[in-house]
Amino acid sequence: MIDVKGDFRKLLILGLLLCLTMFHPLGNAAVDCKGMSQSSCSGNSSCTWVKGYKAKSGKKVKGYCRAKPGKAKKSSKTDAKHEKAESSVSKKSGKKEKAAKKEKDKKAEAKVDKKEKKAKKAKNKKDKKAKKAKKDKKDKKGKKDKNRSKSKEK
Repeated sequence: MIDVKGDFRKLLILGLLLCLTMFHPLGNAAVDCKGMSQSSCSGNSSCTWVKGYKAKSGKKVKGYCRAKPGKAKKSSKTDAKHEKAESSVSKKSGKKEKAAKKEKDKKAEAKVDKKEKKAKKAKNKKDKKAKKAKKDKKDKKGKKDKNRSKSKEK
């Protein structure tokens, strides 16, 4: 009979060990050499020690450890540059989205304004008709009054 539980445990342990060896920082050939002492840097095959020197500006630079070409992990500066580039891309797309939203809002506002203008125009037309009707009514009344006064005089 097959021991399923035992086989599963063995497989699980083997998988965990494999993951630990693959992703362990010391197992990785590309080591971040920044900040190492001279002795530990010299002992690491992927790092090299740069002796101290005097810069053109006159400033003294202390010795430091750095990765050999093609051996180091991406530095945090490089990662920061990539993150900055990605964030600027997302900012640009965000700006585009904001601009599109503003444009959409403007169009919606223009539609509302247009409807309001139409309603106002219709109301003004209605008011003009009402005024004209009132004036016509007044004129008719005035004519009737004139006719009555003329007929009384006769």
